[in-house]
Amino acid sequence: FTDMTSYAWAAAAVDFLYENEVVTGTGSGIYFPQTQITRGSFLVMLDRAYDLPDASGYTFPDVSSSAYYTQAIQRCYAAGVVTGYPDGTMRPDAPITREAAAVMICRAMQVSGWSLGSGSESALYGYSDWQSVSGYARSSMAVLVENGIFSGDNMGRLMPGQTMTRAEMAVVLARTLTL
Repeated sequence: FTDMTSYAWAAAAVDFLYENEVVTGTGSGIYFPQTQITRGSFLVMLDRAYDLPDASGYTFPDVSSSAYYTQAIQRCYAAGVVTGYPDGTMRPDAPITREAAAVMICRAMQVSGWSLGSGSESALYGYSDWQSVSGYARSSMAVLVENGIFSGDNMGRLMPGQTMTRAEMAVVLARTLTL
């Protein structure tokens, strides 16, 4: 991809995912590494990475039947990787947070037969913002930190409520596939 020059830290991960048909870029040799990844795009990546079983049927009112992510969302929902929001929506075009991604990654890995353990909350204690990890995501964040899949920034923060860029997601997802 021609736009990875300033993202050397993520280039190998993006290349690995491209070679394994998990990511395709956005056309014309462009990846847009700095762009926030949406929930829909992330679920497409998870579906491709973990080859989730075919499923259909359940629909969300905010997921068009013709959208590129529809089948991936249906498979992820059927497999229990994602549940949607309490109001019945999926919000596929919303950026995904680090903690939501962690939960979905752990669920996808479990569905695919991976066992990473349950994750001890103490694995988060070394990060200054560990208490801001939502209760629903603590175990998932902990297990991904323990396995070197998630790490903090250079200021010692996990930033669980922050959104992820396509470059960051590529690094995290490549780490899960190369454990």
